[in-house]
Amino acid sequence: MKNTKISLAHEELILDEKINVRELPSSIKASMNGLNLLVKRYEKSPTDSISNAVRRKSIEIADEIQDWLEDSIDEEKEIAKESVEKKAKEVSDKQAKEVSDKQAKEVADKQAKEVAEKEVADRDGSFGNSFLKGIFGI
Repeated sequence: MKNTKISLAHEELILDEKINVRELPSSIKASMNGLNLLVKRYEKSPTDSISNAVRRKSIEIADEIQDWLEDSIDEEKEIAKESVEKKAKEVSDKQAKEVSDKQAKEVADKQAKEVAEKEVADRDGSFGNSFLKGIFGI
């Protein structure tokens, strides 16, 4: 075997998906380090069996990366969903508070009006009683 360069599936995936290797989980990076040792062994002494082992391991790593990408997308969707739900709750709570505040203001205004009307009636009633006492001597 003269050509010692092997096409590695995980490297192609990393390039295609524009993945920063530093962001990968440590388990995947450890697998990549193990593969690098196997590649060095292949480069020193290229054989079909080592070549096949390198390709197989690279495909396994590519699968791990693909799973990690899918999990990341699912997590991002979940985070986005939670964010939307949180915002909807905030809006709902704000609207409920506004309605509650409006109702409380209406009740307070009604009570204040009733108190004011009672004070006027009491004042008018006491004025009327005083007037009647003055006229009739009651």
